[in-house]
Order: sequence, then C-alpha cells, then structure tokens
Amino acid sequence: MSEENEFGTDIKQTSVTQAPNPSSRKGFFNDLIEDDNKDIKIGHLVQYALMGDGYIPTTKTIPILPSDCYKIAFTNTGIPFFSPQNINTDSLLRLPDSKSDEVIDEIEKFWKLKDKFKEYGFSHKRGFLLYGPPGSGKTSTISITIKNTIKNNGIVIIADHPGILSNMLKDFRKVEPERQLVVIWEDIDTIIRQYGETEVLSVLDGESQVQNVVFIATTNYPENLDGRIINRPSRFDKIVKIGLPNKDARKVYLENKLNTIFGPDGTNLVDETEGLSIAHLRELIVSVFCQDSSVQETLIRLKRMKVVPKSDNSGSIGL
Repeated sequence: MSEENEFGTDIKQTSVTQAPNPSSRKGFFNDLIEDDNKDIKIGHLVQYALMGDGYIPTTKTIPILPSDCYKIAFTNTGIPFFSPQNINTDSLLRLPDSKSDEVIDEIEKFWKLKDKFKEYGFSHKRGFLLYGPPGSGKTSTISITIKNTIKNNGIVIIADHPGILSNMLKDFRKVEPERQLVVIWEDIDTIIRQYGETEVLSVLDGESQVQNVVFIATTNYPENLDGRIINRPSRFDKIVKIGLPNKDARKVYLENKLNTIFGPDGTNLVDETEGLSIAHLRELIVSVFCQDSSVQETLIRLKRMKVVPKSDNSGSIGL
C-alpha cells in the first residue's frame, strides 16, 4: 500500500519488506559493507549487535546514513526506520531577488558558522517559518534546500509525528553528532492540529532538541498559529513571506522554460502574468505551449482561478 506525500513522491507503508533495497541506493551501501559481493536481503540476519550485556542477531549494518532525504516509516512490528524518499530536484530554479533565494543563501551560510555559535554559547540550530499564498514557491525553496543538503553530504528528514521524530533525531545524533541535518515541517499548522503544539515545541527548543540542525516549516495560514510558535526566536528564528514572483523572477522562469518571454501570438507573458504564482506560470506553459490553447483564454482562466488567502494580506499577523 502506498500514498503520496507533500512533494508528490510515493511512500511505501507498513512492512519492512517494502523498504528500498539498500543495494540499489546509488551503490553507496555496497561501498560501506565489507562483503559487497554478497546480496543484501531485507530482514536476513547475518551478524550480531550488542544489547545490554549480551548480543542480538541483526541484519547487515552500515556506519552512517547515505546522504539522502528520508521519512520515518515503520516495520510490520512497529519499529521505526529511515525510509529514503525519491524526490526529483533536477529542474528546480533559483529565482533572482526573491525571499526564497535569501533563505537558501542563509542556510548555506549557517553551516559555516558552527564555531561562532559555540563561541557565544548558543546551540547551533536555526529555524525558518515560510508562509505565503499557495503556489508562491515555498515547496520549491524546500526542494532546492534538499538538493543542496544532499550535495553537501547532509541528511534531510520530512517530519510528521513529532514524538516519533524526536526519538529518531536523538538516536541519529548519537550515531552522527556532526552531520548537517535539515528537518522539514510541511504545513505545520496541520501537524500541530493533529498531534498538538506541545510535542512540536519540544522538538524545536525543548529537552528533545538536537544540534547542527535547520528546521524549515511552511504554512499557507500563519494567522492560525499560536504566538508560542511565531513570536519566539529559537523556535522559528525567521518568519519569511514567500510572495508571488516579481517581474524579474517571472522573466527568468519563462526564459528558462521557453527561451522566450513571448507567446505564440506575440503577447509579452512577463507583463501579462503580474500577480500570478509559479504554479500559474507552469499551467500557462502547459496550456499554451503543450496543448496549443489560446494565450488570452488561458490568462483569463488563470486569473479567475487566483485565490488570495488571508495570510497574503499585508499585516494580517503583524509581521
């Protein structure tokens, strides 16, 4: 059985036999395991692990996690494990003069400042809460961060249940205390509504917190979040509105996808898409250039579809 997560990737559920075959993870596992000529079978007991004063049969082990994006899944006996997610980040664009670009740059800088944080006696962690209208680029910001983190040999975890996440983060840090770690809370208002605010706060800055970590949360409706979430640095240090793309950003996006900013009828698409999101621009390209629909009819349809949520109104939560 499977379902899609917020990035549109297929998540395998319930059984350890459905976990990705380690030998297929880009050859990484075979490089780490001593006998790489032997097939690795999920659930096959081949060695022993220390357990208290004795030993417990276990499967093949590796010293570190392969750099990847993970979600916490469960075996059919209820044991949590890091399940790799197949997220395609190949064609993502960093748009100029955007808040998204600023967030990505700040995260990259953060990893180089560990000694500075230590010098002043602070935990080396950072939190970003991204808000804005649907389709504005919050998920793209996260996807680019995922790509950069994996490129830098880091680990990304897509979070849902905060209690289980807390235990897994602590176990991960016991094994790998220095690794770059990014934790993603997509639609954090939904997570809080489902599991409660207390458990989320415990992960962010309570007794369950870990070091060398960046937390990134998103929401379309920040006005639904309690002040303990949005008004407390050290939980989310920066609250950033990822707004609709400006003229320069729309120009870069269209030129990258089309090698032009003009429609088949000569319409200047940069000028005519003011106030539309990246999601709208994508649909414009699909409708006009893939399906040969009319530029003007498509623009009228997309502008009618545009819904501005409460969180897009300036000053709605006093930020």
